[in-house]
Amino acid sequence: MPLLLIGWPILALVAVWLVPKSAQRWIMLALAALLVGTVCLLAWTLPDNSIFQSTGEWIRVDLLSLVMIAAITAVVLPVLLYLALNPHAAVIREGARSLSWLLAMLAAMYGVVITGNIGLLWVAVEATTICSALLIVQGQKRARATLEAAWKYILICSVGIIFALLGTILFYFAAQRTGSHGLDWSALIGAAPGMEGNLVRLAFVFVLVGYGAKAGLAPMHNWLPDTYSQAPAPVAAILSAIPFGCAGYAVFRLYALVALAGEQSFASTILIGLGLLSVAIAVPFMLVQSDIKRLLAYSSVEHIGLVFLGLGFGSALGISAALLHLFNHSLAKPAAFLTVGEITD
Repeated sequence: MPLLLIGWPILALVAVWLVPKSAQRWIMLALAALLVGTVCLLAWTLPDNSIFQSTGEWIRVDLLSLVMIAAITAVVLPVLLYLALNPHAAVIREGARSLSWLLAMLAAMYGVVITGNIGLLWVAVEATTICSALLIVQGQKRARATLEAAWKYILICSVGIIFALLGTILFYFAAQRTGSHGLDWSALIGAAPGMEGNLVRLAFVFVLVGYGAKAGLAPMHNWLPDTYSQAPAPVAAILSAIPFGCAGYAVFRLYALVALAGEQSFASTILIGLGLLSVAIAVPFMLVQSDIKRLLAYSSVEHIGLVFLGLGFGSALGISAALLHLFNHSLAKPAAFLTVGEITD
């Protein structure tokens, strides 16, 4: 069933090339209904404290995955409805090519949160970077500013994702030294108590820098205001889900691994420090912005700082607050971007 979350966008991607442009809005409506139905069915069939996983854990869904799936869907649903009901939206005007990148990005986003293999998780996060960068530059009038924003996005996020890959390799190496093999979550969880502390700390620093750059966490946030301000409203709304629902999810996952390895205090100190730094940097810039999309972008920097701050506290209350804030952001930020799109795009 979780594979349907990837399958529906891919099926819609094929369909937009086969139907007339006037009928593409119905594909968006059908996709919205299918995604909501699949998420509801998945939530209904996943009992409390239960896990759905395939052999080898290529697919793995637990309660944290389900929360992130719901958060991504909360972003995706209004965007699909906006595209279906607004034929003048920039993404719709460009036709099948732009819609293809958008749908491919949706599939990659769901792929991040349903895999139980941290190597595949890295691949899916990188796929969101490629798809979203190509989507940003589709049919934009301000070509120079848009290309500059897209290149900045690709450069910072790609450098960051290299650090995330190094961190993933170090986690694998630390697990291998305990006699465990593989990048699946169950193997890593079993090996975590025996992992060497220095390796775990170094791996977490690399992972946090890598996925933190993708999340827009200060001081790796420079791509985010330019990218959000240049992207069409539906694209900016979708992009707002990637830092929280994808990169944030990766940090949540690997933070749990670090905690099991006995290095929670080290990870918490870094998360709290970077969370406070993100809030401290974002708030002054929010106060002086005249471009509303840049204002919303700096708001996202502040919000990801608050999420990481809650995660850094490490208690059940702190993590619950971080997840609640993440979900609230998934409801509010797309609505804000789509409203701005009605005014400016």
